[in-house]
Parts: sequence; structure tokens; C-alpha cells
Amino acid sequence: MIVGSLFLLATIASFIISPNLLFALGIGYSESEGSQFLKVHPATYFYAAIFMGAVLFRLKNRAHFVSNRALRNCIAGGVGLCVYCLAMRYSVSVVAVSLLTPLLALHVAQRLPGKAMRLLYRTLRLLVLANSVVGIYEILDGSTMLPRVAGGILIETEQRAIGIVGHALPSSMLAGLTALYLLYRVLYSVALNVRSRTLITGELLIHLAALIAFGSRLVIVITAFFAVWIILFGPRGTSKSGSTTVRRILILVVLVASTWLLATADFSQSTIDRFLGGQGAAASTESRLAAFALLTTLAPSEWLWGINATRRVELMELFDTNFGIEVTWIAWILSFGVVWTILATYALFSLLFKILSRNPVPHKYLVFFFIIGISGSQGLGGKTMLLTWVLLMLITYPVQAGALTRRV
Repeated sequence: MIVGSLFLLATIASFIISPNLLFALGIGYSESEGSQFLKVHPATYFYAAIFMGAVLFRLKNRAHFVSNRALRNCIAGGVGLCVYCLAMRYSVSVVAVSLLTPLLALHVAQRLPGKAMRLLYRTLRLLVLANSVVGIYEILDGSTMLPRVAGGILIETEQRAIGIVGHALPSSMLAGLTALYLLYRVLYSVALNVRSRTLITGELLIHLAALIAFGSRLVIVITAFFAVWIILFGPRGTSKSGSTTVRRILILVVLVASTWLLATADFSQSTIDRFLGGQGAAASTESRLAAFALLTTLAPSEWLWGINATRRVELMELFDTNFGIEVTWIAWILSFGVVWTILATYALFSLLFKILSRNPVPHKYLVFFFIIGISGSQGLGGKTMLLTWVLLMLITYPVQAGALTRRV
């Protein structure tokens, strides 16, 4: 139970202790200079300590979403990539925070008792909901609770909300993922009463409003696509159910009406402008295209082994990529080289689909949503706890999902 409590605190810390908060506290987490120990997220140290405790006390794998052997291989690969980055004098903090932390967290999470897993599920739901509520408040108020920061630099031109996690893109991903999960649950969970279904619908609408506040065009589009797909096609075996058909019609009407109301609200104007090419949207799109062009300038050795921070800044200035390298896979090639990128991509996909094989409903939508999301944005290319959150969502969200209709 102690491990479960510590793990819960580490997860809360991963949300609350954002790069923006560290910036406000004067800690050089996102800056290029200063102690390397400060470049690693505090939650990474928390998860690592709990992981060592789990190994020391030989806690057993209770959930078996991923086998011990497969997870050990992934962790060994993550450590190997950290060593490689240190040897090449590349930044190791991106690997430690974005890729190694989720593996350590997953290792421990699979060893938590059922009660701790259920508490973790409720906490995750509450944290994501709080992030969405803060995002809505920020867009209505016209300011953010924390300073907008990119690479240790204060940003004053951005208008999107950032939430408690401190960035519009991961906030959008969290809202979109949870919205799809809730949509599936409200439509196809046969264990919910009317009151519970109404409350879940309200929570779903909050996340949809938050998507407008966070303003990620890609996430809004793929959320809409998967939502329509879930409503119209759903799981096989439910199309003849009268109650399910009624729910589909009702939720479709509610979502269409809510979308129209949100789109015509004053606070949606900045997001609408982004779809029309304003509010830095054109520059963001150009940065994505420039990232592909940037690859053509790399020497064969740079393709294989990656580039250092100085060379990266030089190329970004050359191609005027003000928003950074906004495609995960390209960011990885630049950071680690194509060899490590292939290995990391294989490990990531293997991990996601191993979890998916244990929980196909409704996680197939969440997994493909996540893959598309990180393919069209930096996603895992920078320091982020996003993968940690997603893996924890994938293994805990079914715990309290209730009895679902026939699995696909």
C-alpha cells in the first residue's frame, strides 16, 4: 500500500510540477545551461526511486499487460540510449523524461494492487479534468495561471490556454484521449445508470470545450474523426440494440449542438483563427514542412548518429523553424540518429500493441489517436511526461469502466 501511495504522489507531481512552474521557481529545467540534474523532471526521480524499491522487494507483476521480460528489454534499451547520448554529448534529459520514465512507471504500476489501481484511475480522471477546467478558465480570462515557456524563454505572443501541465499540445492530447474514452463508455457501458451517464456526458463536454481552449488543430480534427467513428460504427454486435441506438442518436445530437455552440462562442475565436491561418498557425504549419526539408541537409553520418545541440540550433535558424521540430520521428532522428529512432519506434509500437491486445475496448481508438497525434506534432520529441500519462491511462481506465458490450 505504501508503494501505491508513493506512486500516486509521483503521478500527481508529474502533472503539477510543470516546466512552467519550475521556470517560475527559478529552476533551469528547460534551459541549456546549469546542472544536468536540474534538467530531469522531479517525477522521473520519484518514479525511479519507487522502481528501485519494487525491484529490491521483488514485487510481483499483477496485471501482466506487458511481460516482465519485454519490459526489462525496453528499460535496458532506454538506459542504453541514455548512455549513448552521454557518450555523444547529446542531451540525455529528453530520453530520461520522455522515454525512460514511462517504462519505470509502467513497471511499478503493473505491480500495484487492485485498490491502488482503482484509486490511480480516479486520480488520473480528476487530474485530466482539472487540467481541462483550468484551460477553459484561462481562455475565458485571457491569461494563464503559469508563464508560457519554450526552451527556458518566456513566450508572450501565444493566446492558447496551457492548463496545469503547462503546454497546449499535451493538454489537448489528454483532453482528446479522455473525451474518446468517455464517449465510448457513455454509449456502450451497460452497467451505467441514467445519473452516471449524465455526469459522464457533462465531463465529456468539458473536455470538448477544453479542446477549443487548447487550440491544437490536429487534435481537434482527429478527436472529431474518432468520435464520429465511435458513434456511427461502434463495436460490432450492438447495432441491433434499441437502447444503444437511442443513446447514439442522443449523444450525436448533444455533440453536434455543443460543437455549434462552442464554435460560435467568443472564446473560440482564437482557435477558429488558427484553422483560418491566423494566430501563428501558418508558421506552425511551415515549421512542420521545414522539418522534412531539414532532413535533406543532413550528412550520412548525421542521419545515422544524430546531431548535437549546436548543430540543431544552426539548422533550425537556417530553416526558420521557430516552433522547433514539430514531428516526433524527425525530432528523434535529429536527437539520436535513424538507428536508435527505428529501435525506439519499434519498442514504442510493441509496447502499445501489447497493452492493446489485453484491452481492445475502447483502447484501440486511444492508441491510434495517440500515434496519429505524435506523428503530426513534436509529441515525444521534447521533454514531456505525455507517454507516462498515456500508458497509465491505458492500463487503468478499464478498471472502473463497468461492463461493456461485446468486445471487438
